Amino acid sequence: MSDVKRVTTVLILLATTLSLSAQSILFVKKGGQGNGQSWQTAMGSLQQALQKAQAGQEIWVSAGVYQPTSFADRQASFVIPDGVALYGGFYGTEQSLSQRDWQKNPTILSGEIGTPASDDNSLSIIRTYGVSSSTVLDGFIIKGGNANLAANIGSVGGCGGAWFNDGSSKESNPIARNCVFEQNEAHFGGAIFNNGEGGKCHMSIENCEFRNNIAGTSGGAVYNSGLRGICNTAVNSCLFVKNEAPYGASIQNRADGGIANPILSDCVFRENIAYLSGSSVYNYRSPEAECRPVLTECTFTGNKDGLGNTVGDPVNKKKKKSRKNTSSFTMRPTY
Repeated sequence: MSDVKRVTTVLILLATTLSLSAQSILFVKKGGQGNGQSWQTAMGSLQQALQKAQAGQEIWVSAGVYQPTSFADRQASFVIPDGVALYGGFYGTEQSLSQRDWQKNPTILSGEIGTPASDDNSLSIIRTYGVSSSTVLDGFIIKGGNANLAANIGSVGGCGGAWFNDGSSKESNPIARNCVFEQNEAHFGGAIFNNGEGGKCHMSIENCEFRNNIAGTSGGAVYNSGLRGICNTAVNSCLFVKNEAPYGASIQNRADGGIANPILSDCVFRENIAYLSGSSVYNYRSPEAECRPVLTECTFTGNKDGLGNTVGDPVNKKKKKSRKNTSSFTMRPTY
């Protein structure tokens, strides 16, 4: 093969590779009207991008506010397909993930679709059904969801104001990373509800913040349900601040005839309020069920339960310590 042919072949392969790389990313930008193949031709609708995306693709979303619907349809959610990774926090010119700054470019997924009152907001802003760990949400603010309908554990419309993750029919293990969940409400799991009923649910939550989320019954920020199934959520380097619920102001782990063994590492719980018990983490298990969460290097400060108890600062401030007592970490077996 001549040198000219070699160079031509290399250039063709390079062009093909670049084309395939570009096609693996869909771009979304407020006001965009294109096909999503670049920032210059970005789509304006995140819903449109999710409907077009296939496993293995990424969706890059620039700063702005995005709602699941432009109508008053409370059932509408951003449904993330299996194997699709969503990245927020872009200014809208970046060519690599390392160039984005998700803190300076707030990308908001909002449940505010109706009147200014929260009672007609989206029931669940995000939903995932039986997805693998290659399904990712990274660099978003998720706020204003309100699952205030049916109050049964595991029911869509009553659980997971920000995110309903369903592993009841097929194992569901998405990843949430670098996200802020704030001002979301539900009966169970004000922000996130992980449904392992009759199935498996192993969500990973990394470097996220949960602020001012409320559950009317339990799990102010996160509810892990192991109802005749398995729900072993991994929570790493997360901050829980001013979340509220009667039980489990931040996290509720429930094992009814199943397993709920989450792992929490390097998390901070601050100023959360349980009206009854479990100002940070509350655990409930039925006979022959298993609920054994593991907490490592977590700190609890200023959390309160219905008895007025407050979790004090760690004894050794140089090294974070796991603190387990009745106001922060409560186990309630039923026999």
